[in-house]
Amino acid sequence: MNDKDKELLAGCFKGEIRAREAFVIRFSNLVYTTIQQAFKAQQVPYIRQDLEDLHNTIFVRLLERHCRRLRQYKGKNGCSLPSWIRMISVRTVIDYLRCRSDALSRTSKLDAIEDLKELADERTEQWTILDRAEKMRFIEKGMEVLLPRDQLFIRLHCFKGLSMKEIAGILKVSENNAYLIKHRAIKRLKTILNPYLKPN
Repeated sequence: MNDKDKELLAGCFKGEIRAREAFVIRFSNLVYTTIQQAFKAQQVPYIRQDLEDLHNTIFVRLLERHCRRLRQYKGKNGCSLPSWIRMISVRTVIDYLRCRSDALSRTSKLDAIEDLKELADERTEQWTILDRAEKMRFIEKGMEVLLPRDQLFIRLHCFKGLSMKEIAGILKVSENNAYLIKHRAIKRLKTILNPYLKPN
C-alpha cells in the first residue's frame, strides 16, 4: 500500500470527514466498475439506480462502525487495498441479488455440494453419510475462517455457478491463476474441515 493510501486510511480511522470524502472519491470508479462486472457475470440486468444504491451501500459498509471492515484489511498475501475493496463490493452485490429472487431464478451451472466433493476423501465415511443441509452447514462454518478471497471464490464458483473465466474477470487475474486460487481455497477448506470428518 502506498503512503497516500496509508494516510487516507489513517484519516478515515480517525473519523476525519475530509479523509472519508477523499476515500470515496478515490475509489468510486473502482466500485462502480466492479458492480457492473458483477451484474454482468451474474447475467442480471440493472439500471442506473441499482448502481447508485449499491455504490452508496458499499461505502457505508466500508466506513460504518468506525471503519470496521476497512480495519480488517491487513494487506496479506499480496492483497492490495483496491483488491480488498473489490472483494467487499462483489460480496455486497451478491447479497443484494440474493434478496432479489427474480434475479436469481436462473439455474445454477454447478452444484455447490458436488463441486466441493474434493473436500473429503472417498474413504471418509462421515462426509458421505451427511445429508445436503449438514454438508452446507459444515462448508459455511469452515468458510468463516478462510481468507476473504478464498471465501469469495468459493461463493462465486461453487455457490453461484460462475465460470473460471468470469471469476478471473472479477478478481482481475488470469484464468490460470483462477484455477490456482480454486485449488488453494479448497485445500485450505479441507484442512479446516477434515478434523471434524475423521472417524471416531
